[in-house]
Amino acid sequence: MKKLLNGFIFAALLLVSGTVLAPTRADAQVKPQTEEIKTFEAVGGKLAYLGKAYNLDGWLLVERDGTPRSVIYTMEDGTMLRGTLFNSAGINVTKSQMAVYKARAGGSQDAMSYEGADAKAIPKSEVFYAELEKANWIRVGKADVPYLYMLINVNCEHCQEAFRTFRGSADKGLIQLRIVPIGSEPENLKGGQALLSVDDPAAAWSQYMDGNKGALSQTLIKGDAEQRMAANNKFAAKWKQITTYPTFVYRKVSDGTLAVIAGQPENPMVVQADLMKTQ
Repeated sequence: MKKLLNGFIFAALLLVSGTVLAPTRADAQVKPQTEEIKTFEAVGGKLAYLGKAYNLDGWLLVERDGTPRSVIYTMEDGTMLRGTLFNSAGINVTKSQMAVYKARAGGSQDAMSYEGADAKAIPKSEVFYAELEKANWIRVGKADVPYLYMLINVNCEHCQEAFRTFRGSADKGLIQLRIVPIGSEPENLKGGQALLSVDDPAAAWSQYMDGNKGALSQTLIKGDAEQRMAANNKFAAKWKQITTYPTFVYRKVSDGTLAVIAGQPENPMVVQADLMKTQ
């Protein structure tokens, strides 16, 4: 049974148990439909969605060679405005949206920096991703390769099975897994705290999955691991739409799109392809 992350609408796409879904018209943005736009697209131009701000959907017209041309805003009834959007405090909303767009297009997987930006111009998906980046996670794989976040309960069999799916690619240095332990049940809580305590968490996690339960013994818990695990649980509680473990989150290297997969991906090779850098 595929599970939808209800209400968690990303700007470009949703992934549900590995299946790509386009937004429905009920929650989708109103795309400009003028003859000028149609002609623009017919000769190779593209419309990039900038997000919703102040009930206006922002669109960037991008030339065939990738050069930004202009910004258009649409209302629910199809009314359109062309130009720069400012809020009542005089902050340039369009500038904030363009900063997000340029960061995505640059190929970086990092969360965006929104210092001084209009909060209403930042997609909720980007806020979520920025908070996830600050969560307490452990790395499996090389530090300088494309990565995906994996939210888990340490004793979840499905989580362990999903990890094994990507384990070989991580061991080969092709991808990096950032494991975020979540859980309030005693075994998951203490196991997560131990995972955040040990000197070599990647090795301990592998040993634990291979049957060595002592690798994440509560006797190993030290330092601020309890507080760090509590912070992870607070993050999960805030974003209530995340109810399935494992949950994978990553930014596609090709176009900066954020993707969320609840459960085991139906086609892990598609996920890995999303993370592969192209020259």
